[in-house]
Amino acid sequence: MSAPLDLLIVEDNPDDAQLMLLHLTEEGYTPQWRRVETKEDYLEALREPPDLILADWALTGFSGLEALNLLKAAGLYIPFILVSGSIGEETAVEAMREGASDYILKDRMGRLGISVRRALDETRLRRERIAADETLRTERRLFREILDQFPYGIYIVNKDYGIEFANKALARDFGETPSCKCHEFLHERHDPCPWCENRKVLEGQTVERPWHSHKTGKDYKLVAIPLKNPEGSLSTLVVFHDITGRRKAEEELMEQKAFLSTLIDCVPIPIFYKDIEGRYMGVNKAYEDLSGCSRGELIGKTIMDIQPQEAAAFHHQVDLDLIRDGNIVHYESDYLRLSGENRNLAISKTVFRDANGSPAGIVAALLDITQRKESEVEARMLQTQLAQAQKMEAVGRLAGGVAHDFNNMLSTILGFTELAMVKLDRANPLYADLQEVYKAGKRSSEIVRQLMAFARRQPVSPRVLNINETMEGMLKMLRRLIGEDIDLAWKPQAGLWQVMTDPSQLDQIMANLCVNARDALPQGGKITIETRNVSLDEGYCAMNERFEPGSFAMLAVSDNGCGMDRETIEKIFEPFFTTKEIGKGTGLGLSTVYGIVKQSRGFINVYSEPGKGTTFKIYLPRHIEEGKGPEASREDEVPVGHGETILLVEDEDAVLDVAKRILQRLEYKTLAARRPDDAIGLALSYPGDIHLLLTDVIMPQMNGKELAQRLKALRPGLKVLFMSGYTADAIALHGVLDEGVEFIQKPLSRQELGRKIREIITKE
Repeated sequence: MSAPLDLLIVEDNPDDAQLMLLHLTEEGYTPQWRRVETKEDYLEALREPPDLILADWALTGFSGLEALNLLKAAGLYIPFILVSGSIGEETAVEAMREGASDYILKDRMGRLGISVRRALDETRLRRERIAADETLRTERRLFREILDQFPYGIYIVNKDYGIEFANKALARDFGETPSCKCHEFLHERHDPCPWCENRKVLEGQTVERPWHSHKTGKDYKLVAIPLKNPEGSLSTLVVFHDITGRRKAEEELMEQKAFLSTLIDCVPIPIFYKDIEGRYMGVNKAYEDLSGCSRGELIGKTIMDIQPQEAAAFHHQVDLDLIRDGNIVHYESDYLRLSGENRNLAISKTVFRDANGSPAGIVAALLDITQRKESEVEARMLQTQLAQAQKMEAVGRLAGGVAHDFNNMLSTILGFTELAMVKLDRANPLYADLQEVYKAGKRSSEIVRQLMAFARRQPVSPRVLNINETMEGMLKMLRRLIGEDIDLAWKPQAGLWQVMTDPSQLDQIMANLCVNARDALPQGGKITIETRNVSLDEGYCAMNERFEPGSFAMLAVSDNGCGMDRETIEKIFEPFFTTKEIGKGTGLGLSTVYGIVKQSRGFINVYSEPGKGTTFKIYLPRHIEEGKGPEASREDEVPVGHGETILLVEDEDAVLDVAKRILQRLEYKTLAARRPDDAIGLALSYPGDIHLLLTDVIMPQMNGKELAQRLKALRPGLKVLFMSGYTADAIALHGVLDEGVEFIQKPLSRQELGRKIREIITKE
């Protein structure tokens, strides 16, 4: 396609003009042209500026050079090419210097097309550059006009660090329009200005820094913003933010925060506050001590990071409800410390709000009520034990009174029956009837004797004896009593302490306990009788009102029979309570045992669960001859720990509490768990070493042996000590304990437990 071209030819020779048009047409142009010869016509033609001017060098009364100068005077940027038949090199150079785009010799007109194209391109680029420069000047002017409207001071620093522009606000604030170097204005003595030459600014980043003006006495925050110039150079826009009032407010706020932080740290009650997302924003010293975590470990974390999942979800829901409702809440909850120790807390929470009144977070105060809870549990336990003791005492007084009166009547019945039998011949039919009456009276007198023993009013003849020696003489009778299908195991401890009791009453105790054990083994089984020296300390006795501290000879009777549930155990010592069929039990056997033991200033305890057998333990006080104190022995020494960690697992709350207290007094770090799955959770989460597992044998979920196997898989090398109210022999019959495992019997005395733990921990 041909390109249109508005052409002005300044030529007095028409043939030469046609030659120019011919060459341009051949180059692809479609000229729309005008030809002028005189100066006047030329000036008139410039009123409608063409795209291109081709001018002869020499004209009649006119010249190409003069035409070029007239074009420049008119301020028009139009390509101007000289076409001449004879132009010297010196003249051509002068023309180019004056602004001609090119010059063409008429005998070399073939160059005309190339020259025109180049001249048109250069002119287009020049016009674009001029337009861009004009746009830049306009934008710069508008930009500075905008900066003049800003309420805070601004200046622009050029590449040589000179201030080339300052807005009205800066001049008004400082009383002058700075025209110096940037560093001179800022009272710096460095050259160049370290702010504008800052590496980040040179890399195109914004830089902030504080600055105090001695002239105005104000504090500013200077913001240096890099400006990229079109030519590629870098300027810097510096903005002066007056922060004098804000800094003072910030300092006052910092002082208030420091004061409040110090005040909160002095409060002995744990306090924390969180943001709306539940992240800890601050805690006091008391909360650090409670949680076991430092402030740095807590800030930014949530309750999910420091508490078990179930407990954390509960607290988180409380927070969500609190933020929604905006009330103050009070509730109680368990709290697991980093050490694994569980504490009971009374928690109060409320919402704090931002300046707009919207919820900004939660503040909470916590009160450790663990000791109060323990006291409540102890009080309830002691109240229950007191009620039971009062009931047993009342029943005992009633039984004693009834037995006394009934004994008097039996004496009359038996006496008159014997007198009647003496007067009758044995062949007399009445003699056989009276003989049955006499037998019934004797059986009734036995019941009265049991009632008297239960009421602790039976005449006794106590003497010093060794239970082992007394039991040796009873074994043959006991074996006949329980039958051949039941195995009787006798396991005495050598060196058993002496006691003061009536041997006939000891016979009565063993007969009752062995008969009960036999009845619990309808398909046969095993009964174990064993003795042991036991020392009970104040820690254990505090949780058992019926017990007192001291040294005792323990006599235990265990069976691997059907066992009893908790409801039955609570009633077994009540008179006339029995689980046997009508006619097969008086309900006085165990109540009689209870009365005899109390009469001897001893204690009795029972351990049983359905399907796990039963163990009765009788504690009779150690007898020490007058003038002789107890022999000093290493048994009275209690070895303590060295801060080792023990994982304690026990499903009975009272036993768990007393065992934890004993271990803490023995200077062991104690992790306490009520259920096996809680123990596994502690073993997984506790960060330190666990040196020993002290676990009950019979528990819900899994027994102690299964728990030990699970924990040893998690922590190889973990040492294990089993405990139970049953004897080790009775437990082994159920396959729960393997031969040779470490075992200790309840109740747990401080001396025995301390010695046993040190023995296991120090064993290679």
